[in-house]
Amino acid sequence: MMETSGWTFLLRRNLAFFAVLLALPPVSYLLLKTPWFYTDTLVTTGIFFILVMGLDLLYGSAGQLSLGHQGFFAIGAYVVAILFKHAGLSPWIGALCALALNVALALSLGRILLRLTGLYFMLGTLALGIMVHAIITVWHPVSGGDAGLGGVPRSSFFGITLTSGISFAVLVWVIALALFWFALNISRSRVGRALRAIRSDEVGAAANGICVMRLKANVFAVSAAYASIAGSLFAVYFGAVHPESFSLSALLEMLLMLFLGGEGTIWGGLLGATVLRLLPEVSGPLHAYKILFSGLVFTLILFLFPKGLAALFRRRKRPQAPQARAGELPVVVRNFDGSLRVSDAVRTFGGLRAVDGVSFELGAGRIKSLIGPNGAGKTTLLNAISGVYPVESGRVEFAGRRVERLRSDEIARSGAHSRTFACSPSWASLRT
Repeated sequence: MMETSGWTFLLRRNLAFFAVLLALPPVSYLLLKTPWFYTDTLVTTGIFFILVMGLDLLYGSAGQLSLGHQGFFAIGAYVVAILFKHAGLSPWIGALCALALNVALALSLGRILLRLTGLYFMLGTLALGIMVHAIITVWHPVSGGDAGLGGVPRSSFFGITLTSGISFAVLVWVIALALFWFALNISRSRVGRALRAIRSDEVGAAANGICVMRLKANVFAVSAAYASIAGSLFAVYFGAVHPESFSLSALLEMLLMLFLGGEGTIWGGLLGATVLRLLPEVSGPLHAYKILFSGLVFTLILFLFPKGLAALFRRRKRPQAPQARAGELPVVVRNFDGSLRVSDAVRTFGGLRAVDGVSFELGAGRIKSLIGPNGAGKTTLLNAISGVYPVESGRVEFAGRRVERLRSDEIARSGAHSRTFACSPSWASLRT
């Protein structure tokens, strides 16, 4: 029954996607007939929707808020312009080159930046965005510096002429809907559930066999790919690139779209992008006060829509029982088969010797409890056994195999033992 309903849900979702895809050309035509609606608004809404979708995959699913995505956005645009200007390459070939460059950059830098958490990760990505903006501003011979680069043509796409605004708008929205379908399927797949587990508790996710660092690096690269595609479309549509389009004000606008629409929904980015692209068209005088207006909107969002506009359309979930968090409540390490042997385990934090030469053996079908006051080192020992902290000296063996140098996810996937988080704050145990 569950498998059938799952296939039915997947079929309905994909049929809805293709129905929207077929309805796109007539809807675009009707929108452009509206007196206050312009082609630029339709195209840029689609481009920023792609950009915000990528950011939502990273923050809404994995909980990593990047403040440097305007850097990937700028690379996607400038690589197209530079390769056409200096090498005569087609903008679409330039877009593929930009995509490859951004993914490679995200994978390499992600391994470094994603070791940081919270505010430090945000500052690291912010530095990345600022550096990219500085490079395109001062690299006059290649990027054009403050003057930017122009003359990028709207080349035909697989034989389809894109000289008119409506044809390019249809192309942008076909790409946006395809990427939306891809992002939605990711967020509702096993990968999406693993990402949400990482956002909730990285230690718990690793204890269940999820390779946290690799998955975060991969979603960081996918998010950068979305920003790259948006930047390339931006350059081809406007035919020119300028550093001002990728400054901190662009970052602010991107974050406004994400939080106004509602992070963690994927489709909420469409609401945020639509509202923020339409407002300046409806009220022209706000162009002169763009930064002030953006700040006011951000403040209103925080107070009036803390979960975004998408929360108005979502069903309310029943409150759930509070879950245990790593480091706050004790844990249980379950040993499936064979014996678990700990020999002279030592773990220190600076000058504090939290675990000092602990040894014990846990046979199959046996229960062993660790009893002691707060700060005695019970959880630290369990962390060392389950791979959260490396054992500085000593041995941890399962069925004769040494596991003290393995990560939590490697231990869980090997079948040695698994770790669960208990709901009682007064005890911790190892169980076979």
